[in-house]
Amino acid sequence: MALANESTPATGTRINLEGGRRTRTGQIVSIRNREVLVEFGPKKQGVCPLSQFDEAPIEGSNAEFLVERLDSEGLYVLSVPGAVQKVDWGNLDVGQTVEGKVIGVNKGGLEVEVAHHTGFMPAGQIDIRHIPDISIMLNERVTCRVTRLEKRKGRLVLSRRAIIEEERAKNRESILATLEPGQRKTVVVTSIQPYGVFADLGGIDGLIHVSEISHDRVRDPGDHVKVGEELEVVVTKIDTSGDQPKIGLSRKAVVADPRAAIADTLEVGATVSGTVRKIADFGAFVEVAEGVEGLLHISEISHQRIDRIEGVLREGEVLQVKILSIDSGKGRVSLSKKALEARPAGADRGKGHDRGEPDRPEDPEMRKLRARFSGDLKGGLG
Repeated sequence: MALANESTPATGTRINLEGGRRTRTGQIVSIRNREVLVEFGPKKQGVCPLSQFDEAPIEGSNAEFLVERLDSEGLYVLSVPGAVQKVDWGNLDVGQTVEGKVIGVNKGGLEVEVAHHTGFMPAGQIDIRHIPDISIMLNERVTCRVTRLEKRKGRLVLSRRAIIEEERAKNRESILATLEPGQRKTVVVTSIQPYGVFADLGGIDGLIHVSEISHDRVRDPGDHVKVGEELEVVVTKIDTSGDQPKIGLSRKAVVADPRAAIADTLEVGATVSGTVRKIADFGAFVEVAEGVEGLLHISEISHQRIDRIEGVLREGEVLQVKILSIDSGKGRVSLSKKALEARPAGADRGKGHDRGEPDRPEDPEMRKLRARFSGDLKGGLG
């Protein structure tokens, strides 16, 4: 079957296959003089440079080829799909994978020399990720795809991104086929967001949620990791039910938890020095050991009633506090400042148990508050 719009052998012009090149399956007949002879049918033969094969092909086997043109002897000039081709301007065509050298940088992208002509690569076609400073590509040799070509006007547009996307697509399936929760992987940080960090597994991205970056409280993920940084992570979740796979990763799973040593360094009832790290409406978080914060509940700050914590404490302030309780499993420490202070005169008024009098019934609203906060806020209510 003849190809559409084929040129005659006498002209030697490039074949126009419905506006672009066409892939055909042919049988490898022989290999000689660093060329592979391919047969497509009776009187339909072509040649392909042996250098385009990763390994020497087997005579008699079938392979896919791209038809580049007809030469003056009526042979198809072929190439291997995806192979980097050494081309001249006359043989250049849309869809080819070529190698070029970055010779210039401008506001919109890169100037790339291909076949002794200068092509343009838009900034958005350099990579799948944003490159803040594209001048780092200057003088680099790049493999790219011809996306637009107007030979009469000398216009050539290239895309490196297209090559990267194809490589990632090939890797994605193999990665998903072998990926399992619990696996330890090396990833590269590709994007930092307020809610977490995206990292490349080699062909597909996973998300390290802000809660999985560190055992410490993370306010800004950018304070802990940088774009381009390599990290060791553990795969925590794989969801392929949607259009795009969702992969959960954890960095803190491969980093020692400082809270695991709480029981060895801290004791209930001990008095320790701590630094106020964060103030909330219900209390303050105080760092009592490196990487270990305890909750100083508002009711444990003073014997006096406190309406605004900011009025009595400030971030960065160093306090003496008493450890009320330790939950090593959940990494919770409850602290008290008022336990180290003398109770002012009259503070026991109304508390009959200190004078041997019967206890008063607990206020219903106080009982609700105690029940509400007793699970999460180990400081408790006074």
